[in-house]
Amino acid sequence: MAIRHNALGVEDLARGRLDEAEAKFRLATEYNDTFAEPWNNLGLVAMRRGRLHAAERYFQKAISTNDDFSEAWNNAGVLALRRGDAERAERSFRRAISINPGFANARANLARILVGRGDARAARDEYRMLCAVAPTSPEAHAGLAWSAYLAGDDSEAMNAANRALELDPSAAEPLRVRGQVRLRRGDVPGALLDLEEAKHRAPDDVEVSLSLAVARALSGDAPGALAVLGALLDSGPREPRALFVLASIQSAEGRVDEAVTLLHEALRARPSYPEARALLSRIEPAPTPNP
Repeated sequence: MAIRHNALGVEDLARGRLDEAEAKFRLATEYNDTFAEPWNNLGLVAMRRGRLHAAERYFQKAISTNDDFSEAWNNAGVLALRRGDAERAERSFRRAISINPGFANARANLARILVGRGDARAARDEYRMLCAVAPTSPEAHAGLAWSAYLAGDDSEAMNAANRALELDPSAAEPLRVRGQVRLRRGDVPGALLDLEEAKHRAPDDVEVSLSLAVARALSGDAPGALAVLGALLDSGPREPRALFVLASIQSAEGRVDEAVTLLHEALRARPSYPEARALLSRIEPAPTPNP
């Protein structure tokens, strides 16, 4: 009966019927409180409702009932991410993978943490294994493309981006990465083709906008680059990289004072921004000595 009610609750949860799902999961735990799955599923219901403390209690109950329950460890990691605790999330995802090395969701979650931490090579390794686990997943190959690009491996990034586009021709991320690789290789016309289409597919993607602005600027279309950067800077928090690209364009056009102001703003937001600091050191006028 516990298994039956849990299965019925899973169907309700998939349909978004949270009240009905919760009732069935609770009934399953009453039939057998050592059955870990309904405790995990109660955590999913609570997380859907934004009741994060309750969700944590349920996931921990599932784990204490069955310490080898990889799904509960993965869900605990997702919850930790929602609460801003990336270190705890990483431990949970690694534990899920140690239980089930073929758990694609946990590998993808871990890889995203590694990308966010700036550890591109480790992320690339995880995405490689994810592609082995889920070879027909366009998201896995797109993640490999991005992490390989960040790691400086343009050939692998291009191959993975092309594979992701074979699997999902409408995807934006691998098209963006392919454009970024072409841009880094000096193929500005090819980069523009990819990045313009990526911008059409994902108009709010910051990475697309930044790369497209650079490509337009390098193609001689400074007004087009400024239009992209202006829209990006007006749409939310002023992204330091957008400020840097805009400052680079203005510096090249001789508007040094405006460029210096933008670079100082970028460095206030991100003090450890070496490219901005290097450009500022080249263009900022030296202070006038006191007489």
